Amino acid sequence: MSILREYSRDSHNLVESTKFMRAIFEKKLPLNLWYDFVYQKSLFYKIIEDTASASKYTNEFIEINRSFLLYLECKHLYNELKYRDEAVEYFKYLKSINVGDRRILAHLYTWHMGDMYGGQMIKKVLSLDSPSLDFKNRPKIIEKLENLLDLDLIDETNIAFDWAYKILKSYDESIV
Repeated sequence: MSILREYSRDSHNLVESTKFMRAIFEKKLPLNLWYDFVYQKSLFYKIIEDTASASKYTNEFIEINRSFLLYLECKHLYNELKYRDEAVEYFKYLKSINVGDRRILAHLYTWHMGDMYGGQMIKKVLSLDSPSLDFKNRPKIIEKLENLLDLDLIDETNIAFDWAYKILKSYDESIV
């Protein structure tokens, strides 16, 4: 288990309690909202992964990168979708994290661990063929990512969860 999980448990639980996440597990989330979310993720995953890669944090496990797969999953909807304000603001925040700044690891951890764990359940519940949620060598990727983490990332991990919460809450009005 990640060293950060215990210290970000409240933030993690808050994200899991959103109307969006509840709708997924109640099998009530319309697929168009799922693909809209995938589209949002394609924006900020790219900057997270590019910064982590430029910082040489992920050179030994580049298979963690999902941004291109996210793009492929929703490319058929690109003319219909737009970036939500919350995702754009998060992107701007991530751009303020310089290459070599370990804080980017907190964002990589928050989103990618979510995909490696919760994403597996989401695929089953929504009956998705979702390449961005398929991880070859998943245990190895998890181990390599966890080896990069330490307690100095707690605050930034909670910030990443705060952004996740804001983005997921932006769907509240669309979920009945």
